[in-house]
Amino acid sequence: MKKASKIMALVLSILMLIGFAGCGNSAKSEAESMNVGILKGPTALGMLKAMNEADETIEGTKVNYSVSAAPDEVTAKLLNGELNMACIPSNLAPVLYNKTGGKIQFVSTNTLGILYVVENTGKQGEDNNVKEVKDLKSLEGKTIYTSGKGSSVEYFLSYLLDKEKVNVKVEYLSEHSEALAKVMSKKGNIGLLPEPFVTTAKIKSKGAIKTVANLNTVWDAEVENVPMCMTATVVNTDFAKENPNTIKNFLNKYKESIEYVTNEANIDDVAELAVKFEIIPNAEIAKRAIRNCNIVYQSASETKEGLVKLYEIFANYNKDSIGGQMPGDDFWYEAK
Repeated sequence: MKKASKIMALVLSILMLIGFAGCGNSAKSEAESMNVGILKGPTALGMLKAMNEADETIEGTKVNYSVSAAPDEVTAKLLNGELNMACIPSNLAPVLYNKTGGKIQFVSTNTLGILYVVENTGKQGEDNNVKEVKDLKSLEGKTIYTSGKGSSVEYFLSYLLDKEKVNVKVEYLSEHSEALAKVMSKKGNIGLLPEPFVTTAKIKSKGAIKTVANLNTVWDAEVENVPMCMTATVVNTDFAKENPNTIKNFLNKYKESIEYVTNEANIDDVAELAVKFEIIPNAEIAKRAIRNCNIVYQSASETKEGLVKLYEIFANYNKDSIGGQMPGDDFWYEAK
């Protein structure tokens, strides 16, 4: 009888330990709802699985997602309190931190190098004489159509053009879709586009639009050991302080979504979700583009060292690119 009691006590102890371990992974969220803003493109792709499960609460929190085509739309909503968290160009994170006196914090990197210089060759098919290069010197004297004035797109491009002493005219349009249309409108037109717009251009033009340069390759050749961090997740500081479990649980969901999206085994389902949420126009484009979108999840602590170097490069080039000064230590958010 005593032996049976000891065994039962041991079993109960183990069950209690399992229960406590489970509580450590997630906890009841404090907020009933949470608003998350996303940029249309690769950042939205990483969120697809989470968006598709938006009808389900995350440990009690209803998450509302909104997708915008331009960074200005997202940052405006973040600043006026409509959004609690958002995915924005990486350089805008310190800009908003400085502008609000520390009311915006950096949470994670979610995409790395995804920018490509493309040219309308006017010749359809996969084979022509345009070859990818590791510098931008062939663009001398030409016009580049792109989008993202004031965002990381502008500063990555401008820094590299200056470093290589290449003189070009850059015409910034309000959205990547407009830059895409401009490139497709005339033979010889050149654009700087991110995925999935590059793949969209190639398929729609039946191969007439070719990649001239992968800006990530050019960046790596010019700048050592500094990541080409394109977009970042940021959070409202006050909301994060008041709702730490809400943030932690959401980030677990976000990481799970990115793992699902970047798993090749799920490519068909992810492509359909990209079409469903109007991120990419059709599944064929989605399947090809997703593989080139460099979607990641790197927490603040994981990416801080490289990003400090990147922000220093941007600041030395143009202080306005990061809001006038380097962010303080409280800029980097870590889920507790």
